[in-house]
Amino acid sequence: REHPQYGVNAVGYLRAEPRSWSGPVSGLPCLGSIGDFAEVCGERGIHRVLIASAAVPDHVMSHLTREANKAGVKVGLLPSVVDVLGPSTEIDDVQGVTILGVNPVRLTRSSRLLKRALDVTVSSLALLSLAWLLPLVALAIKLDSRGPVFFKQDRMGRRGQRFRVYKLRTMVVDAEQRVEELRPRSDHAAWLLLDHDPRVTRVGRLLRLTSADELPQLWNVLRGEMSLVGPRPMPLDTDRQIDGWGRRRLDLKPGITGLWQVLGRTSISFEEMIKLDYLYVTNWSLWSDIR
Repeated sequence: REHPQYGVNAVGYLRAEPRSWSGPVSGLPCLGSIGDFAEVCGERGIHRVLIASAAVPDHVMSHLTREANKAGVKVGLLPSVVDVLGPSTEIDDVQGVTILGVNPVRLTRSSRLLKRALDVTVSSLALLSLAWLLPLVALAIKLDSRGPVFFKQDRMGRRGQRFRVYKLRTMVVDAEQRVEELRPRSDHAAWLLLDHDPRVTRVGRLLRLTSADELPQLWNVLRGEMSLVGPRPMPLDTDRQIDGWGRRRLDLKPGITGLWQVLGRTSISFEEMIKLDYLYVTNWSLWSDIR
């Protein structure tokens, strides 16, 4: 539903057990239970089915696959472990048994040099071409609300190295002091997520809509603290809430943009954002950065 350009229409879901919950899930209606699989596929003209629950037993999975084969329906299996996803996964055959092979991450010296060369080249050209625009934006910020033009904040960088990120100010001067006051209204406990943040100024809304507030981070890229593409740079208090495999996101420099920004920003949950950062790091390629 988030990407109509895919041409995919989500029809509904089947519940795991006949008497289990049958209400709508993420807006999708319940079409019956797993026992109704063949009938639902035929009646609804289903083209593809996704088995997304790790709770489906192996024997039921085998049955569903056979039924789907009879009905001419393609089956997609959603892995329950995030690190088997992405282009680093290969299909291996061992004595007739199909297994998923996950290659280790190897970011060679030449790969890092190419990534750095891309960062320096693009950020330098961008700063030069936008030199005329920044003074005009600075003037608009000053006329709209009192306070400095730039917003500075310490963020967590590669391998736990802290650095100071620069952005064009989009909020009132006392925005940081009002965080705890607004936290009860946040849509997520890990960070302050509001549909309508009262701290955002009029010019700030326009800057955020166009992502122009991120432009000063090109300077962070030139300094080698950030990259054009990479995991989201987290404030220090938010970074403390990420542990386990999620810490792998710090293996690469944080980026101005990345999978989270491209795929949906605030429509993507905090947990899914960490998974996307993990997938980016563990499946990195120069071509993915260029894309």
